[in-house]
Amino acid sequence: MKDSSIEYRAFKNTTVGVLSFLVTLCQTIVLVPILLKYWGNTSYGLWLTVIAGFSLLQTLDLGHQNYVGNQLNVQYHTDINQFRRTLGSSLLIAYFLGFVEIGICLLLITSGTISLLLGVSSQMIAEHQLSLGLLLLMTMWLVFGSVGGIIVRIMIPAGMLYESQWLGMAVRLTQFFSIVIVAIGGGGILAACLWYAVIQSVMSILVLRYIKLKLPDYYPWWHAAQWQEGLRGLQKSLVLTFNSIGQQLSNNGLVILISALFTSAVIPSFTTLRTVTNTAGAVTTIFITSLLPDMIRFHATRETEKLTDTFNANWFISGICVNFGIILVIPVIESIYRFWTKGYLVFNPTLFFLLAVAISLANFGAGLNLYLQGINDLRSQTVITITRAGALFLVGYSLSSFYGILSIGIGCVVAEALASVVLPVVFVNEQLAEFRAQLAFKHIGLAIVPPFLLLLAGGVIMMHKVNLSLVTLALMPALFAIYYCNWRILRDDVQGRIISLASSIVRIRTA
Repeated sequence: MKDSSIEYRAFKNTTVGVLSFLVTLCQTIVLVPILLKYWGNTSYGLWLTVIAGFSLLQTLDLGHQNYVGNQLNVQYHTDINQFRRTLGSSLLIAYFLGFVEIGICLLLITSGTISLLLGVSSQMIAEHQLSLGLLLLMTMWLVFGSVGGIIVRIMIPAGMLYESQWLGMAVRLTQFFSIVIVAIGGGGILAACLWYAVIQSVMSILVLRYIKLKLPDYYPWWHAAQWQEGLRGLQKSLVLTFNSIGQQLSNNGLVILISALFTSAVIPSFTTLRTVTNTAGAVTTIFITSLLPDMIRFHATRETEKLTDTFNANWFISGICVNFGIILVIPVIESIYRFWTKGYLVFNPTLFFLLAVAISLANFGAGLNLYLQGINDLRSQTVITITRAGALFLVGYSLSSFYGILSIGIGCVVAEALASVVLPVVFVNEQLAEFRAQLAFKHIGLAIVPPFLLLLAGGVIMMHKVNLSLVTLALMPALFAIYYCNWRILRDDVQGRIISLASSIVRIRTA
């Protein structure tokens, strides 16, 4: 297999990503029962709420960081002087945004409106000192997080992706151990926030020192800083910032919505089930991300046949992993969940199926959405982001009094049906129409059938007491037939690449 082949790059990049994903997954699996045991449902839910609020307050940075990161990736290879100006100028803006974010946090605290951000009563906030905990996290973010998030971006164009992956894993592991030690030692949420901030600060210093030693030519990073250049970059990044806000609302904002509509004690039940279902789609997301450079190249060179082949291959590979993974785990998921949470949480099969359907729908649109992001189709990204967040909150809120926590699951299904199926297909076809091409209806039809089968199975389980093993046995032949048909419509060279990739994985596992 040649180093330049698309399947080799996919295999190599996916392997690194999978290792990072497994570390994160193991942390989540271990952390949940520990915090439930030592903190209980309510305190654990409050911790998740604080982290969600912390993430929401960082949102102003994310679009700017992504824009600057993309600029640095190009300028590193085309104009090193502009690279230095962009890097230094963006650090000025990063500090400016950091002060704005901590200012918003202080304003919310002093005005007594912090409860609106966290969706928690003022009494609960005062009892657990959540305001101080959030302020500690935001102070750390002001000093290290905002600027650090930009400086680490220079490792990618400098050919240090491998090292950056390991550094990221090291940071996540130290954060994990800091929370675990605090919980086991009897500390509360405030202590966890303090040590999380301290450990993150220490690790940031070590990472920045490492980058300085490995890439000394670009230090001091702020050397070519210009306010005018920085403000120009900030202005151009506003669309991405707006989209980041929508994405944060769809993720961390959902946790706060649950806290506001119900209680913080309900949050762990939702987040743990979402973790279980998200696991099914995480590895395949890593796979399609590794193919992004090739998708962009096919778009730039107008090789539409290869581009649509990439979409079809992703639907085949990721569809098998996600949908077969979901149906195979159905008979044992309740036992696994009960063992994982040590019985502190009750398994909700209906919510599980709703979230599983949402993940299956999201998997359908993963490749299409990533393509639209990669070609900087800002209009489609904005519409999709607004639609996803709007559907989640509108459906979740309007049905909450009738279906309780299930309303959130229903909202997830509706949101992904629109934001991962309908809109991406429309927008991708708009792009392909410029090249006089379209996504084939039969390919779309085959790829979308599995999530609807899961939804049908969930409805049957809700209405009738059905043995879950029988559900799996009934769905298996249907999925085999679907993916056999999917395989048959792939072109011969695409089939050959998939077989080559599978053979490489088998050789690695048996080596």
